[in-house]
Amino acid sequence: MPLLTWIPPVTRVPLVNVSKIKAACPLFCPKIPILAELAEALGGVLACSRPVVDVGWLPRERQVGASGKTVTPKVYLACGISGAIQHLTGMRGSRRIIAINKDPNAPIFGVAHVGGVGDLFEIVPALTKAARDANQS
Repeated sequence: MPLLTWIPPVTRVPLVNVSKIKAACPLFCPKIPILAELAEALGGVLACSRPVVDVGWLPRERQVGASGKTVTPKVYLACGISGAIQHLTGMRGSRRIIAINKDPNAPIFGVAHVGGVGDLFEIVPALTKAARDANQS
């Protein structure tokens, strides 16, 4: 069984050009270090949704959304982000949105250019390893 089931890409592409890669963390993600490792391996920074800030897992300056920051990176990797309108407001202008969520009906897939249905706790370590391997070659 594959780790990930791909959802076909969306055809619209925002025209924003910023270089940082973002990895966003959902509320149900107490293992922030695995996402931080992925962001580092990709040369990006870890961002989050409001509930993550509300419980004190990351500082407010890392929050993306209506009550946080608006970001426009070349690539926005949303891991476990459901796609609440408040979060989408802060990242919709990203050039490429890649979403990983275990719910195939998560609203994030409506704005993602590439989407994968699967368990982020299985997928993210594999992506981190692949990124590190690519950086060494």
